[in-house]
Amino acid sequence: MSKEHIEIPNYLERQFVVTEPNQVWCGDVTYIWTSKRWAYLAVVLDLLLQPDLLTLQTLPAGEYLNTSSPAIDSPEPHLAYQFLDLAGPRNLKDLAVLYRDERHVAYTGQRGVMLYYQRDAIETVGGFDPVYGRGMYEHSDLAMRIHNAGLTTWAFADVRGSDRLIYSLDEHEAVERSVSPPDRVQQVRRNVVIHNQRRDAGYTGWADYRSRKNLVLTTLLTSQKDPQRGQRLKPDPSLLLAWAASIRGAEAVVLADELKAAPAGATRVQVPDVAMNVYFRRWLHIYHCLRDYPEYTHVWCTDGTDVEMLREPWANMEVGKVYVGSEPTLYADIWAARNHPEKVYQDFISTHRNDVMLNAGLLGGSREDVMAFAHGIMRLYYRIESYRFWKMEQATSAVGDMLAFGIVAKTFGERVVTGPQVHTVFKSNGTGKELAWWRHK
Repeated sequence: MSKEHIEIPNYLERQFVVTEPNQVWCGDVTYIWTSKRWAYLAVVLDLLLQPDLLTLQTLPAGEYLNTSSPAIDSPEPHLAYQFLDLAGPRNLKDLAVLYRDERHVAYTGQRGVMLYYQRDAIETVGGFDPVYGRGMYEHSDLAMRIHNAGLTTWAFADVRGSDRLIYSLDEHEAVERSVSPPDRVQQVRRNVVIHNQRRDAGYTGWADYRSRKNLVLTTLLTSQKDPQRGQRLKPDPSLLLAWAASIRGAEAVVLADELKAAPAGATRVQVPDVAMNVYFRRWLHIYHCLRDYPEYTHVWCTDGTDVEMLREPWANMEVGKVYVGSEPTLYADIWAARNHPEKVYQDFISTHRNDVMLNAGLLGGSREDVMAFAHGIMRLYYRIESYRFWKMEQATSAVGDMLAFGIVAKTFGERVVTGPQVHTVFKSNGTGKELAWWRHK
């Protein structure tokens, strides 16, 4: 290795220019659950010889994480090694003990030296929140979110006797800080405000710890008649060429039943033929696709024949928001009542006749929210079909999913976002294109 890696700042000013063997070594330790016990993988290499002197060892981990250890035996899904104060003559006096018994000790704050989490805790609230930047308070924030979600007895707890199991360089002030004192002061001043506001509000928000992976889905279902067009669409990839060419910052995927080849720039995923209104059926396939591919984090589901991406939405999508299409009309529009005769839809129109009509051709958000939205439409569709079988519903079937989309959107409350930021004016062929993410022709 002739020079420092240019992508990683050398804050500690380590010497990485090596001229002889056995001068500079680098190591890493990764903890691995082996189904029977914790082990660690230790990787050590000479920076001059690199892989020629690579040594791998799998050894028992420290007693803190052994299968018979206090942490593993504890019912608490989150614990952390804590020390009340520094080991030397300097005292911080920034923590106090809240609780102590024969197994646990709970404190007023978090040190963040060694953190133990069970999977359900991370799956419930996520990981460290990037809002804290380079650090300061991110460990405490995660501990509080886990606690506020009702998963732990105390926010900041440790097992008794952990000081006999772990030696902390931080506790003994035997390690150089990776953040300079001025930067540290600035980070603390900024982050403590966020942290304490969340603490006092009982915040439990999700912080995504996964690498961001974006997806744009459309459907081309041609095996069944389109009830709004009165005929089947052709399985022709040219129908989706403009859509596919416009997608940026994401994978473009077409869910299709008869299409043989995807348009350039997109991937085709085969879906089965289902005897079902194609407007409701698309949500079935969307739900199944997202269920099968959990690696995607942010998703848009759009019409493919009359929608194009004008600018990437990804950086401006807010956590917890659901983005939808809309039309320059109200649910009072006679089209809504005439084409959605079932009682559920008629009741919705009566209650929300003066609300803006949402359009099902655009839906965006987190994978989880989009899945929940799609599932809500499916539940409503199958409930109405069950009513029809039970003779509780006598009206003919709705022409499409527009009213079902609006009903499900109401369940998301103020999280729903639509309008000029999301799309151009429907059927205007571009009014508002200067700001909108999507053109809805």
